[in-house]
Amino acid sequence: MPWTQCTTALAESLMGPAELDVIRLHLGEDYRAQVLAAVVASVRGYCAARGELGEEGSIPPECVQALGSLYRQRLLAALPVDHLMTETRQAETRDAWQFLRDAGAGRVGITRPSPVSTGPEQLSTGPVSPGICAPRRRRDRRSLDGS
Repeated sequence: MPWTQCTTALAESLMGPAELDVIRLHLGEDYRAQVLAAVVASVRGYCAARGELGEEGSIPPECVQALGSLYRQRLLAALPVDHLMTETRQAETRDAWQFLRDAGAGRVGITRPSPVSTGPEQLSTGPVSPGICAPRRRRDRRSLDGS
């Protein structure tokens, strides 16, 4: 399954109309795009901890809700009012960060990215197995016994 390409339209579709009106009124399109790029980079960083990355600017579908929560939190923090960041929104932001930490640690399953087939060097091969890359033992039990 392909990862979801992140756009401001996608992130803002996860927000309520009251919040969105205030944000659009006070924060410009360029600023919102910069915030989205920063949030996408954070989400992709947690996914990269597992050794998996999809196309540039995309995230796993399981992380879309977390993206929406973090995007909202960063935009609301930039506004001159503080009544929009309620206790419920703060709890939602904490849950989003916890979900990303769990996803990065492998405690939550995420969709593996489809390989990008633009060339053999661009293929996503997934994480490297430590058994393949581990150094071989120079001595074993038989060599220590003297046999």
